[in-house]
Amino acid sequence: MKLSDYNALREMLGYEKIGLGEREYLLQAKERIVRAAEEMTGQTVKIGGVSYKYAGCETIGFEQNGHNGADYLLVVPDDAAEEMTPYYSLCMAMFEGKAPEDLEEKLYEADGLSAGSVSAQGQDSADRGVGTDTFYSSNSTIFIRDTEIYQMRFMMSVVMFPLFYIGLVFLCTALTVLAVQQLSDSAANRRRYGILQNMGLTERELSRTAFRQTALYYLCPFIGALLLGGEISLYIGRNFLLYSGVMDAMWSYFGKAALLFGIVCLLYFGITCVEFNRRRKEQI
Repeated sequence: MKLSDYNALREMLGYEKIGLGEREYLLQAKERIVRAAEEMTGQTVKIGGVSYKYAGCETIGFEQNGHNGADYLLVVPDDAAEEMTPYYSLCMAMFEGKAPEDLEEKLYEADGLSAGSVSAQGQDSADRGVGTDTFYSSNSTIFIRDTEIYQMRFMMSVVMFPLFYIGLVFLCTALTVLAVQQLSDSAANRRRYGILQNMGLTERELSRTAFRQTALYYLCPFIGALLLGGEISLYIGRNFLLYSGVMDAMWSYFGKAALLFGIVCLLYFGITCVEFNRRRKEQI
């Protein structure tokens, strides 16, 4: 890839431009093959009879599953690229606002094709290879980010909704058991809080103690679940980045799920705390 094209794409992604020496090339690769790239440190690449030396490796998220190379690509100075025969070409553009819903159809019509169909020539040009860790099949030659995001979110929601529902059922069951256990121990609570009242604690202090007791009862399993779930999410997110090269906030999805489950837990805690105090006042 030409250095100027590479820098233009980097700017679209919000990264700074980089430079190369007159006889240098850069490796743009997925994170998981950085170790293999280190073996190229002392190797040279000949282009048009001229030797170019290794200048470093970049691992930014660069869609290297067949679009911008498969696993890796070499970035060379523009004058070196002029000596080479293009294998395939891509046209990328950014515009303000949301993409029109019929943009894909219009682009196909401008290319003399219908949406979803690919001519024999188009099929050949789409054969750009895929990464060693990717199984990807598509007959499209035009990709629009807004459309792809919508389709991906739809597919993810089909999987996420039943999993969230199952998780919610288990959570409600566990919280119900905690609430029943906390409220059913009436005799022990009557004796404990009666002793505290005889020792001179005010009603406000007794309510605060009851609040802390209930909070501790709910927080211990919730914090344990957060630590375990966070570790699993971090592991999955790290490997997703390693094998796909897609850059995303690893904690974003886990944070949203934890917030939703936390709201449910907070509702159970509030109801239990109010009922616990009511029973405590009746029994003292």
